[in-house]
Amino acid sequence: MERIIQKASELLKRCQAVTFATVNGEGFPRPVPVKTLRTDDALTIWFATGIDSEKVAHIRRNMRTGASFYDRDDSVSLIGHAEVVTDPETLRDMWQPWLEAHFPGGPSDANYCLIKFTPGEGAFCLEGEFVKFRLA
Repeated sequence: MERIIQKASELLKRCQAVTFATVNGEGFPRPVPVKTLRTDDALTIWFATGIDSEKVAHIRRNMRTGASFYDRDDSVSLIGHAEVVTDPETLRDMWQPWLEAHFPGGPSDANYCLIKFTPGEGAFCLEGEFVKFRLA
């Protein structure tokens, strides 16, 4: 299993964007493409959004979320939990210059926040191998 998670992590690092899904007020999934800011070997995904976004409103009502990404024939689908991060030090640490187009006030822009997605389980199709897994 460790080998599969490592391969999934390598795939995630190659992907500049993932599809991130929240649950809307009517109980339906709302998938949107997001550009990743940081990922790690445990498949945790960080990205920026506006504090006034639908994603943030959905997460505050229901932290259950999903993410998926693919490259050619390899794909990963994850479900887990997301949290809204507004800690000023973390916002500064994760800031990237391209974010200024969306948050002109820089890391202290009142609308700038982060989403931290932590997976709990998922399914991989990597190099022709299909595997379901649970992390937590």
